[in-house]
Amino acid sequence: MLSASNSTAAIPSASTRSAIGSRPDGNVYVLQAHEERFPIDSLAKLGDQLKLPSGWKFRTQDLSEDLILDLKADQTVYAIGDEYHQYWTRIPKSK
Repeated sequence: MLSASNSTAAIPSASTRSAIGSRPDGNVYVLQAHEERFPIDSLAKLGDQLKLPSGWKFRTQDLSEDLILDLKADQTVYAIGDEYHQYWTRIPKSK
């Protein structure tokens, strides 16, 4: 868990293929920092190489607009790492 240091974080940008992981509890994570051996245009193959925990699902999606997380300074940011030292940030659930 990380604390947000500013009010927003943009990850990733429009017209970019994004890797998305989802947990059985409904939480969704987006790949924020990826390893060089997995360039953006090959992210679909990443799902075949990850050792996902039971119940997790992997997919890619082309974004039509920037993904901006509206985070407050006192809000906790949940992030996890994978076996390739890539970082995934949880998308807050809408209220």
